[in-house]
Amino acid sequence: MASNASKQEEDNKKLWYHLVWLDQNMENFDNQRKVKWLREIDPEIETFICAKECIDYIKKENDQKLTSRIILIISGALSEKTIPKIQDYPCVFAIFIFCTRSDAYERLRYQKLRAIHTNIDELMDNIEMCINKLNETTDFSIFGCTHSTNPGKTIFRIILSYFFLISNSISIIRRSLKSSMFDSKFKGRFSKFSLVSSNA
Repeated sequence: MASNASKQEEDNKKLWYHLVWLDQNMENFDNQRKVKWLREIDPEIETFICAKECIDYIKKENDQKLTSRIILIISGALSEKTIPKIQDYPCVFAIFIFCTRSDAYERLRYQKLRAIHTNIDELMDNIEMCINKLNETTDFSIFGCTHSTNPGKTIFRIILSYFFLISNSISIIRRSLKSSMFDSKFKGRFSKFSLVSSNA
C-alpha cells in the first residue's frame, strides 16, 4: 500500500500541457476542422462555447492542483471578460487570442497573453514553441522530478522529452510542406491560366 501511495504521489508531480479553446462559434464547420488539427498537439483538447463553463472548468483544474498546464485559446470577442478571471490561476500557462481581426485586440495587455493570431498554422506553431518553452523551463519536469535518485528514470524522462520536442518539430515541418505543396500547385494552375488567357 505504501508503495502504491508513493507511486501515486510521484504521478501527481508529473507536469503536462493541456489545450482549452473557448469560442462562442465553436460548433461551426470551420472551427470543428481546426479542432481536428489541434488534436495533433493535444488529443484531449477541451472546447467550450460558454465562457462560464470554461472558467468553471479551469477553476476546477486549478483547485484540484493537477499538474497539467493549460494553454488557453480564446476568441477575441470573449477575451476581455474572460482572461482577467482566469489569468492568475497557476494552472494557466499561456493564453492565445484567435480571431479574424488582430488589430482590434492589440491594445490588450495581459501577463499570460502570448500572441494574437488570425492564422491557424501560425497559432499551432506558436503553441508548439510554447510547449517547448514549458519543457525547458520545467527542466524536463513534465515527466516527473529530474532530481530522482534513480538515474534510469531520469534518463528515460529526458529521452521522452526529446521525443516530444522532435515530434513537435516534425509536425511543424509537415504543415510547412503541406502549405508549400498547396502554394506550388496554386501557382502552377495560375501560370497555366495566365498562359491560356494570353493565347486567347
